[in-house]
Amino acid sequence: PTNSLTNFPVLIKLHEGISGFSYSQFSSDDGFDLRVGAGSNGEAIAYEIEHWDTGAVSYVWALVPTLSTGTWVNVHWGNPAAVTQPPAYAIDGSMWRDDYAAVWHLNANLSDASDHQEDALSTGSLAGDGIVAGGRLFDGIDDVLHQGPGTAWYSLHMQDMTISVWAHPTSVGGVPFGAAVDGDTTQDFGFKLNVHPFIRNVFVNIDGAVTLFGPFSLEEWHLFTLTVSNGVPFAAKNDLAPVQVGPLGGFVPTRQPALGNLAGGDDPFTGRLDELRVSTKTRSAAWIKATYRTVAEHDAFTSYGAVVSGGPFVDADGNGLPDTWEQHFFGTSGIDEEGHGDADPMDNRSEYVAGTDPTNSADFFWLGIETGAVNPVFYFTTQLTAREGYEGIDRFYALEERAIFSTGLWSHLPGADRIPATGTTFIYSNAVPATNAPRHYRSKVWLEDAP
Repeated sequence: PTNSLTNFPVLIKLHEGISGFSYSQFSSDDGFDLRVGAGSNGEAIAYEIEHWDTGAVSYVWALVPTLSTGTWVNVHWGNPAAVTQPPAYAIDGSMWRDDYAAVWHLNANLSDASDHQEDALSTGSLAGDGIVAGGRLFDGIDDVLHQGPGTAWYSLHMQDMTISVWAHPTSVGGVPFGAAVDGDTTQDFGFKLNVHPFIRNVFVNIDGAVTLFGPFSLEEWHLFTLTVSNGVPFAAKNDLAPVQVGPLGGFVPTRQPALGNLAGGDDPFTGRLDELRVSTKTRSAAWIKATYRTVAEHDAFTSYGAVVSGGPFVDADGNGLPDTWEQHFFGTSGIDEEGHGDADPMDNRSEYVAGTDPTNSADFFWLGIETGAVNPVFYFTTQLTAREGYEGIDRFYALEERAIFSTGLWSHLPGADRIPATGTTFIYSNAVPATNAPRHYRSKVWLEDAP
């Protein structure tokens, strides 16, 4: 995406078509030794294995802290000490804690993947193929899947929320997702696939108002998204820009929202549904587009590098620090990554990224500035990735500036945006913009997989 997205769920597909990848490399047959890292320091991030299949494709969701064009994540495995169970953050709903009220993958297991435990209840729908691993089949007669949260939740969040679902219709007509007011068939809320014999369109019904927001095709997957921002509803199909629908007014459903029809037997849907998400946030057009592309255009949205053996991320305790690095400095593993092994300003994770000694308060990453010359001179010591825990890893540095310390974008100083570590002192004396106004400078350090 061109716009940066925060805490975005990215789909990762693991299979033996990836260069150098084999399920035999895992220490656990169930993938318990899988870890995912992101950011300049390779910090461990939350993930969820939706489906694990050592004979085909495994589907993993990863919560990427900041997603933009060029964002990368590292996937690690092969730790023989991590075979009994996955880390807690991979199974406790941490993956879906960014204001999700509920997330259903709609496979054979109808549990809520978030930590809200809003498990769904199926009446008639069957497990089948989805767009991401499994989905649910609806017969167009009486199949329905009841989902929480209930009407009380909607009464509190109707002014700001997002609902999305993947739908694969096999017949015209029906409501993939909807809710209604008891005793009034004109007051409903959700997506409706019309039954016009010549033109197939998707409508949003809200409080009796019907708004067309795009055509649909049979036997194809579509992402339908409904967002409400400050009481104004918008709808989107696939990765298209949302269009205003409604108005919402004071509508609040009194029937439990459902998949497959309006929960009262009205407008049954025929086809498959997958990946229903309900959120208290109004998702942006960029978010909706990325949600579509990470699934439907996965090969264009995501590229996979070749597998590198012997990487540093052997992390049985899941704290984001290689066990060998912890053993080298602390004689044990499982330390607090945000703790301080010494009295300097850097926590243990920052010390690992910078290559400094976490037990020595005199050893930390710092930036020196000399201002006596015409142009200020900047300098700092670069650290090679030569000790335990950095196998297959390179370290880089950058110098940045901005006018106001607390606000505004940091920009790189010319020629100082990607400085490789050499184990020596880096000195920067290039001319900087001449100004009498204060300027603020900082140095950055990060780790990358070696080519």
